[in-house]
Amino acid sequence: MIRRLLLVLAPVFVFAFGLGGCDLVGEYAGDTCLPACLEGEVCNFGACVPIGSGAAGTVGSTCVAGEDCSSGTCFSEGSFVGGYCSDYCGAAILAGLQDCAPGSVCLQVSEAAAICADLCGAGQGDCRAGYLCTDVEGTPVCLPGCKNDGECAAGQRCSLPAGACVDKSIGDGSIGSPCGGDDQCPGGVCLTEADSDGVWKGGYCLRACDAGRVGSPCATDLGGDGICVEVPGDEVDPTSAYVCFADCASAVDCRADYLCTAQLSGYEGIGYCLPGCTTYGCDEGLTCDSTSGLCLLPSQAEVVVTAQSLGTVSAGATKSTLKAVNFTLPADTISATLVAKPQNADAMAVLAKFSQPDGKVLLDLFDPLKNDFKVVPLGPGTAAATFPNSPRLSVVPGNYTATFGAEPAANVDLHLVLKTGPAGMSSGQLPVVVWITKQSRLSAASAPNDPTFQGAMQQFKNILAQTGITVTSVTYRDVPGAIGQAAAVVDDDAELAALFAAADAGDVQGLNFFLIDQFASDGGGYITLGQSGGIPGPPSFVGLPHAGVAVCLAYLDEMPAVFASTLAHEAGHYMGLFHTTEQNGKAHDPLLDTPQCSGNQDTNWDGLVSAEECGSQTGKNLMFWLADETHTKISTEQGWVLRRNAMVK
Repeated sequence: MIRRLLLVLAPVFVFAFGLGGCDLVGEYAGDTCLPACLEGEVCNFGACVPIGSGAAGTVGSTCVAGEDCSSGTCFSEGSFVGGYCSDYCGAAILAGLQDCAPGSVCLQVSEAAAICADLCGAGQGDCRAGYLCTDVEGTPVCLPGCKNDGECAAGQRCSLPAGACVDKSIGDGSIGSPCGGDDQCPGGVCLTEADSDGVWKGGYCLRACDAGRVGSPCATDLGGDGICVEVPGDEVDPTSAYVCFADCASAVDCRADYLCTAQLSGYEGIGYCLPGCTTYGCDEGLTCDSTSGLCLLPSQAEVVVTAQSLGTVSAGATKSTLKAVNFTLPADTISATLVAKPQNADAMAVLAKFSQPDGKVLLDLFDPLKNDFKVVPLGPGTAAATFPNSPRLSVVPGNYTATFGAEPAANVDLHLVLKTGPAGMSSGQLPVVVWITKQSRLSAASAPNDPTFQGAMQQFKNILAQTGITVTSVTYRDVPGAIGQAAAVVDDDAELAALFAAADAGDVQGLNFFLIDQFASDGGGYITLGQSGGIPGPPSFVGLPHAGVAVCLAYLDEMPAVFASTLAHEAGHYMGLFHTTEQNGKAHDPLLDTPQCSGNQDTNWDGLVSAEECGSQTGKNLMFWLADETHTKISTEQGWVLRRNAMVK
């Protein structure tokens, strides 16, 4: 009897990628201790040490490279002075559903990354020099101290003089922080939500600055430098005012409901946080894109997709063997997808660092506090990453730098798929190709006239139609050769990869679905219904590596609605969507309008958050991690991501 249905996708593979010369693994990598450590101890390089002892190698201790840490991972870049032994966790970037060592906890420290952080406070010990015991979502952990907002995670700002990073929604009088009156903004004024007729959500602390500092930091003493801006007068009072606003490089640096002027033309790269058009409105002739908050010019421009080679790099898994490439994005970029294919099929390619033209680092695997751009490499073979994958990220025209690694070392062929056209793309068309393995239920000949399958396909189309995407065509093909027979039951990752590769010879381009009978690895009360070749997968275009989505036919007749939602869920992954909440509730997608369920709601302590435990916090969203025929909703921001996929025109 089927007890639970599992949509296993993010992540599917257990994989390793070396940071500083040591590999990450799928669970806490501390050496095995025999006998097992007692309560209050942690295994550290084969020896039991007290939790909170600060012993070399434990989470939070100093390090230079991965081999200095029991976890095998050392965060050693800018934000982490002296290095910080840790791990990615909660299906964040590299470590899958990585467990954190005793004495540490998995916390999402940005919209894109979750890491193992050293616990502090009562019974957990103090933080080492340069680190503060900081409350993150009610949990005290050791994180780097700060001197300015740039040293904090996305969604946080630096609260001075304490030097602690705090959530931007917490008001402490600093520039740009929320407020309800002038008394909450020492040395400045509060532009309240009420006085602004609801435009300045949550209020906004402002402070005057000198005319001579326009475009420069305000250098205040209450956290967040801010930036000095000239505010022109009006017909009643033509005198300009000079005001400090919260500075930013992208909307990720601003509070929710605020955009960054660096996203707008005419601001000459000066970025500060202002209300989005959903509350502020737009000038005549412009339309409001409610997802990004930007006012856009109406455009009749055609969507154009092009692919170009970025060459081949020889890359490894340590800092010294990472390789960087540069490419240029024009102003009308809708999205840019990087595709990396190792020439060794057993190697895994990883995007290790990503920087935009103004130097802002959007991704750095060695500095998770800088990770605004979420990527999840799933395992050996071709990897892809689409930028932007959140409306709070924006395309700054100019030269970008992407740095790649590979484990094991390999030559990696790199491509850029560029999608250009109107920024407010609100609809699109998607072709689909259905590849059918040799099993007893369906074939390419029978599928077009099978009422149960066609009913499920129509439900899939209806789910996708919420986003304005229309499935324009469905082409049916039998998977040829021996792989068509063998992969009816997928035994392992290698067989799945071989199945996906069958699409390389396809005569039609589109989102590839591979219909199999079942996955051989099912067990433990969970059934794997579907699996995707990436988050996102590589766009299926001539000259590029192909992949797709594998979905089980074994449950089509018993649960056609679940089959349909599985098609849509896995298509969502392949087109760039992450789980809204991961299995353990420790990590979430980078979107602000999707429901999130916390690991604290795991009331039966099995390490998983079920739909029952999450209740309304599943939101019936399509991308919740467990299958359910009622999970079919797609949020506005999820639709924004899907429409930016290169296969949607």
